[in-house]
Amino acid sequence: MEQCPSCGASNKGEKTCRRCKLDLGPLMAVEENARIHIQQAFDAFERQDSSEMLFHARRAFSLKKSKTAARLLAVAAVLNKDYDLAVSLWVRILSRDPA
Repeated sequence: MEQCPSCGASNKGEKTCRRCKLDLGPLMAVEENARIHIQQAFDAFERQDSSEMLFHARRAFSLKKSKTAARLLAVAAVLNKDYDLAVSLWVRILSRDPA
């Protein structure tokens, strides 16, 4: 976590904000769980298990709405023929990053 969500102070991996003393541990755990699910989704892709990829990609995106998680979920949605989900995610991604 690069910034405290409460006060905006920069954070270098500390579990307590240096400025407002907010406990960042639970939020850092959520981010770590999202990273784990992203890795599991990539692993499922390598094994060509698209349904497991979709499960982990959905979980990662639900935990942290990052651009990486959104892209991964969009790809998993296409592989599972859920085109409505894929299109809605691509629209969301493109609207945030026009490049």
